[in-house]
Order: sequence, then structure tokens, then C-alpha cells
Amino acid sequence: MSSVTVLCPNAHRVKVSTSPNMSLQAVLETACTKKGFDSAVHVLEHHNKRIDLSSTVRFSGIPNNASLEMVKLTEEQMALMNTKQEVSVCLQTPSGERLVETFPSTASLGLVVGRWSDKLGEPGIGEKPVVVYMRREVVGQEELNTTSLKTLGLTQGKGLFRFFYKKPEVLKSQANVYDMKIDKPSPPPEVRHIPMRLEPEPHKVAEDDTASVQREDNATTISHPDDPSLAKTGQEPNQPDQPVASTSQGREPSAPVSCVETGAAPPLPDSTQPTPDPVINHVGPHGAIVFSALEESAQYQDLDDEFFDLSLDEVKILYKDLRQEVKKMGEGELLLTKEMREAQKEGEKLSLLSRYKTGVLRIQFPDRHVVQGQFPPNATIADVIAWLSPLLSSPSTPCELYTAPPRTTLPETSTLLDLCLFPAALVHFSSRVTKAGPVQHLSDEALASLSNSCGANTVASQARRQGARGGAGGGQVGLQGELPVKRDLQTIPESRPGKRSMETTGGGSGQSSGVGGGMPGKVPKWFKTGK
Repeated sequence: MSSVTVLCPNAHRVKVSTSPNMSLQAVLETACTKKGFDSAVHVLEHHNKRIDLSSTVRFSGIPNNASLEMVKLTEEQMALMNTKQEVSVCLQTPSGERLVETFPSTASLGLVVGRWSDKLGEPGIGEKPVVVYMRREVVGQEELNTTSLKTLGLTQGKGLFRFFYKKPEVLKSQANVYDMKIDKPSPPPEVRHIPMRLEPEPHKVAEDDTASVQREDNATTISHPDDPSLAKTGQEPNQPDQPVASTSQGREPSAPVSCVETGAAPPLPDSTQPTPDPVINHVGPHGAIVFSALEESAQYQDLDDEFFDLSLDEVKILYKDLRQEVKKMGEGELLLTKEMREAQKEGEKLSLLSRYKTGVLRIQFPDRHVVQGQFPPNATIADVIAWLSPLLSSPSTPCELYTAPPRTTLPETSTLLDLCLFPAALVHFSSRVTKAGPVQHLSDEALASLSNSCGANTVASQARRQGARGGAGGGQVGLQGELPVKRDLQTIPESRPGKRSMETTGGGSGQSSGVGGGMPGKVPKWFKTGK
């Protein structure tokens, strides 16, 4: 059972047992009764904040075993509270009628119920009057007389009460509550253990199988005794001749029954069918190919539930990402200056440049056709549109490229590396001239040389492998020679350049450096030989 501790003005502590539906006014009155204080001139505070005594423990937000402080009101506060001591009570009778009247906050519930005793009816055998306020039930005439409106937390405003007669034992069962019935798991079927010496012999199974087939043939012959041809072949009337499997005695016992005998449907094709051969038709420079994206979407129309089940590796990756996000939210990101953030972005770009020479860009049209090409990282969107123009049905029509979601139009002066479209990305094509009905954006020549999605994926994987560089640093040797990477190296000022230069030159090379890398042959004043 929960409880709170009330610190009285005389520094005594009172422990009050509470329930979720108990009002804080009742907590105050209980503490005042134990220590002899007047509850009318005291209030409760929690962390130096006054508590609303009209609320219940459930909705007050006070934790269990909390410490409350009893504070005495000033004369001005007492005068202000005495002016607001009337409560408007609305009592709902068993017939549904609602009776409204104003009572002082010190009035008991017995006085409120006695005001309309002639309209509440007579109780039955063993029934007692019950008043319900919020989730608290006051049962019996004695409890009604000892419970006041102020005890319920009503010192001002309005309150809605419900009155009825019921037996005390009936109140313990809650109405309109569905008890969920959980089916107990049924025990697995008992498997009968058959020793090896009692297993049926193979030749007996074969004889039973042959006998069953012969019985079926005999039944078919008896069902049509008038037509000898039907009796011979076992076919239905008005049905073309169909091949019937042989049921002679020379049949092997272990041979399975064919589809013609059982009438079963042919087996479904295996889902693990080999992928189609790649079809690659280049239609322009930069390895341009055109294919339809509807082929890829058709592969994912009928997916089993097993496709969405996560493997152990995927769960580990998701768990690692969630831990990083929680750590990031708890500790926060590193505080970086503008120069540090720009340097970090430049480092990421240099990392991409050191790994790939070319990237793969796919442009998807509204009719689900895709044009794929290979571009260097410094290619601009204007270069991509100029490369795409010969493949369009109307090259003079203004167009634009965008990414989604959300829709973001790509500026023509920006490069693929600046727009984070390198080394692989998918963008969308849009015409700035709106036309009614379906529009064919690609030319007939481009559509006549379509590739398939398997061929496009093959070309993309080959381009990624050929575009990958040998190492991770600058100046690596790739497939087409060395990549020159310019780096501005800044010299670091040294505190004792003379000593550093002497150490780097070995000390006895015959050349010495002065302060700040001065003229050779000069020795600094602080230098002493023999040390």
C-alpha cells in the first residue's frame, strides 16, 4: 500500500497511508487529526509548490513515499479562501434525473442525500445507499455522514455525484468487463511407437496399392455396363479420349501414382528459378543504357512473410545503430566550429575521391523507364542534362532533375559530388511543360534498344569495380594511371629550429641551419660544441 510523509510545522513527521482514489484534502485532514492541527488553515506543498487539494493521489503526480510539507496560511489567504466555500452539487438519481443545488464545502454527503430523500426511492432488502464521486464509492449511511465535500477535495466549483441502492457484496464485481479467455495449448498428439519387427512389409503395401487400383477400375466398369468401350477405357460419356495410365500387375510397387490417376494439379514451378541472361544495349556515351523499372517491381509483387523476417546479422546491425543513436541523444554531438565542419566534409569528399574514379547515375522517367550512365565526380547537372538530351523525344523542351522524398530540384551548376550523388544515386526526370495525357519522354530509337534490369545491374557492378581505386590515400595507381591529388602542406613553426635541423641532418653533415632556417655556415650563439 502506498503512503506519503507529511512534515508538520512543529517538525514532526506523520506517515499517512493513501489509496489511488484518495483526495489530498483527506491526506491533510488525516495528518492534522493525528497531530492536533486545524486543516482549515493549513495547506500541503511539494518541492515548495502548493498542491491542489481537490485532486486525487492518482492524478496529482506525487510519487510513492513522497515527502509533503504542511504550511500554515496567512490571514489574507484565509480570508480569500473563506469567500469561496460553496460547492454546486449535481446528484444523479437511479431514475436518471439530475438534481442541482448549492451546499457549503463542510456539508456531509448524508446531508446532501437527505435533501432529496423523497426523490431517491426506498432501498430493497439488504441494500445500502451508495454515492459515487469520480472513482470513489461511499457506502452506507454512517460513511455518508462522516464524509464531507471538503474531504472529497471539493472546496469550490461543481461536482457530479451518482446515487443508487445496492448490496455491498455486489459492489465488488465490476460490470461490463470482459474476461479474456486464453486457450490452453493442447498437448501434442501421441505418436505410437512401432518396433521394427512390427512394421508393415513392403510387398504387402504394394499388394494393397494394386488391389485399390483394381477396385477403382472395377467400379468404373460396373458404373457403365451398357457401353463396352467406356467399360474398357474407364472414361465418362461425351468426353474425348484421354491417355490412361496402365494398372497391370507388371507395375512396379514403388512407382508413384501419376497425375492422371489421382487427378492432381501439375506441380508449381520452383521459386528459385535462374535469373534471366543480362541484355545490354548501349545507346550513347558514358555507358548509357535504357531499361524498364517495371521488371524489378514485378519481382516483389508476391512476397512471403519470411522475406520480412530479420536475420541475426540484420538484428545486430539495427541494435548497433540504436545504441549509437541512444548514445548520441544522451551525450550529444561534438561541438564543432564552422571550419571544423567544413574540414570534415572535405575529408569525406577526399575519401570518396580516393576510392572511386567514376560513379553510376540513374535517371528515372515518369513512365518507369530508367537511363543509366557513368560520370566523374566533377560532372555538373547541366552536363548530365546535355548528355540526356539526344535520348529525349523533344530535346528542346525545358526539363529538370530532382530527388525525392522530399522533392528537391537539383541546381544545374552543382556537381554530383557536392550534391551527394556520388558514387551512386537515383534521380528523377521532370518536364517543365505540362501536357495532358501520357507523355513519351524518350525517343523511339532509345526505346528500341532496351536492356533489361539484370544487364543494367551487371553494367553498374562492373563500373563500380573498374572505378574503384587501389588504396585509400592520395596518389594511388588505378586502372588508368596515377591520380594526382593536390595537397597544400603548411610548415609548422618550430620552437628551436636550430636544434631540430641539426638532429635531422645528422649533426655532422657539414651544413648547419641557423635560427629559422638561416644561411648555412652560421652557428647560433647558444650552441656550444662538445655537448
